[in-house]
Amino acid sequence: MAIISGVFLLLLIGVVIAMFSTWNGGGIFWYVLLFTFLTGLIGLLLAIKHNERGKGIAILSLAVSLLIIGLFIATR
Repeated sequence: MAIISGVFLLLLIGVVIAMFSTWNGGGIFWYVLLFTFLTGLIGLLLAIKHNERGKGIAILSLAVSLLIIGLFIATR
């Protein structure tokens, strides 16, 4: 699940870059952001529960998701 979270993190970064260019990807942005946050949270909980690897990717996904949400709230 942490790997899936990392994939969604890469997609999120791509969507954010695309939003700041000429393309307006506002609709997909919120879905990818939500999936990144949820899979990061689930991945972190599963990695802690089963004492497995992948905690770093899950924490990074959570942190970037929360950072983007915080920046969005701060700019509105």
